[in-house]
Amino acid sequence: MARRAAKSDEDIRLPARNRDCQGADLLPAFSTEPPLLRIEIRSPEDRAIRLEDKIDEYLGFGVPDIWVIDPRKKHAWSYSQEDKREATTLLTTLDPRIEVPITDLFSELEEDVEAE
Repeated sequence: MARRAAKSDEDIRLPARNRDCQGADLLPAFSTEPPLLRIEIRSPEDRAIRLEDKIDEYLGFGVPDIWVIDPRKKHAWSYSQEDKREATTLLTTLDPRIEVPITDLFSELEEDVEAE
């Protein structure tokens, strides 16, 4: 479960996991600087209005890119200050440039589910 990140002095949201580019855990999980990318994995319990509130908080905190991934429906969305769009072929960030093909993302998720 995610905790809250710095929206105000009393209200913070922390990621459930905070990792570097090689996948190693970063400690502490709390930072006063926004991450370069925030990834939200939708669960069956997520409600659209709560997810939109989270995205608004992240954008307000200065997170430049947010990806929302729904593994059950195999859909992904990309959010930034300028844009909100469904990602049909590629999830991307601008700076630094990160590209993840949607087909690769969901094939990896299927492999993880099959391994369980």
